[in-house]
Amino acid sequence: MDPRELARRIELNYEEFLDLFELFVRSTPAELAGLSAGVREGNLREVIAAAHAIKGSAAALGLDEAYELARQIEALARYGSLEDAPVLVHLLKGELGRLEGIRDEALGLSGMPESRVIA
Repeated sequence: MDPRELARRIELNYEEFLDLFELFVRSTPAELAGLSAGVREGNLREVIAAAHAIKGSAAALGLDEAYELARQIEALARYGSLEDAPVLVHLLKGELGRLEGIRDEALGLSGMPESRVIA
């Protein structure tokens, strides 16, 4: 994934995109924590709300893999089943880790462990 290409794709300049991408990477772990708790507790409303929030933010930034995983989790919860949700949440956490690495590289933070935040 090339952040410059994503910025062009959603018609933002690179600096604007990086600001929004940074906000996504910093705020999504809290949503992901709520999503994980909701799945653990079988709380469909919490799962739907958290997955929907992640899905919307990911879609706005053109982050297709995160969007698709969040969409699938939300759909499962809307159908009343969380059976496959733990695997999808695990994949979404991995995708967030990948996006954090891309963010770190784009901002010149690579190799700085304190910049990594994973829920």
